[in-house]
Amino acid sequence: MPILLPIDLPRITESQMREIDYQVMGYAFSIHNELGRLCDEQVYQSDFVQRIYEASLCPVYRELPVVTAFRTFSKTFKLDCIVAGGSIYELKTVARLNRNHFAQLLNYLLLTNTTRGKLINFRPKRVQTRFVNTSLTLQERRRFSIQTSDWQGNDSLVDLVDDLLSDWGTGLATSLYRQAILHFLGGSENLYRLVPMSRGGHSLGNQHFYLIDDISAFFVTTMNQAKRQQHCEHLVSLLRHSPIRYGHWVNIDLHAVQFTTLVST
Repeated sequence: MPILLPIDLPRITESQMREIDYQVMGYAFSIHNELGRLCDEQVYQSDFVQRIYEASLCPVYRELPVVTAFRTFSKTFKLDCIVAGGSIYELKTVARLNRNHFAQLLNYLLLTNTTRGKLINFRPKRVQTRFVNTSLTLQERRRFSIQTSDWQGNDSLVDLVDDLLSDWGTGLATSLYRQAILHFLGGSENLYRLVPMSRGGHSLGNQHFYLIDDISAFFVTTMNQAKRQQHCEHLVSLLRHSPIRYGHWVNIDLHAVQFTTLVST
């Protein structure tokens, strides 16, 4: 199995989550009132888990490991807190929650094939929260088409990504797909290079690219079709002002995976 958890997590309903969360938020507010808003995240996490345990909202797990593996690639994530055996809570100490925090928790829900979680931020003057939900299942995320009409790259890469997504499904974090694919292309640390940029014969400094050879860059995105079309124009502009000849681009949308080769002119 590609994604390994030490326990089975159920797909809880909205009413089940609300019932659990009503109790959990009482403890979150008490933590904020008693400890203030300046503690480190680990301090809040310890107190949070202890209060949940004392309230018998069991089973409760702290920093539950989730291993995501494919062939020789492996990455481990740790979920802050699992309450009542199925609700994922991620605790933060940031000025304000943003879409990156939302995306992180959504990634955890999809990795564990669960439905509901919540972000709790202890840093503001008042506790900031946000529910994160998904109805997507692993079975649904494994239904996708492969489009290669604009691809001039190696077909073995198409096969690799097809196998990877058939295992993990679509919808996960861009960085996870990128790390996994680059691992099989030689490792991100070996492919991440500085490339000189110029305009009209004037040097503009250096730009980072992932290069699979001296004239070919590699890109991975997870955009819907509208955003992909806009992003394509920016990639073309990026390549045009570099010595790179080809841009091999994999975009992983929920049900369509497009392989595109951009040629710099």
